[in-house]
Amino acid sequence: AGCTDTTACNYDSLADCDDGSCAYPSNTYYADTDSDGFGINTSPITVCGGAPSGYVTDNTDCDDTRDDVYPGAPGTGEDIDNNCNGTVEGDEEAASCVGDFNADGQVNISDLLDFLAAFGCVSDCGIYDITGDGAVNSEDLLNFLPTYGTPCP
Repeated sequence: AGCTDTTACNYDSLADCDDGSCAYPSNTYYADTDSDGFGINTSPITVCGGAPSGYVTDNTDCDDTRDDVYPGAPGTGEDIDNNCNGTVEGDEEAASCVGDFNADGQVNISDLLDFLAAFGCVSDCGIYDITGDGAVNSEDLLNFLPTYGTPCP
């Protein structure tokens, strides 16, 4: 005796008589392709047991292609909806640490390279215009350099 239903979690291939003990998949998981801990509400899977690799129980991610976009995410100043609230807050979503352009919590070589790529920008320069004068220039560099190599608060 045992579970003879092949779709059940506890299917017993040796059972020749169903004893009514079959248990069915009841845990729903969502794909988290960007590995930020938040999945997207498309194509959920229902399985027995724990989450398979790459799946989570949370389905509130609004962009599962970017690991810096999820509910409650800090802003990156890229004029995108980082925190999945349906609006772009603009300057309010700017990175909270001067010079941490990629919002990883440190001002490091990645940020310097991003800044140098924007150096010379004269309009719509975003977060790289640290001084807010409309351009990315030596004054912005002078404000960036003291933060280089420091962790963000």
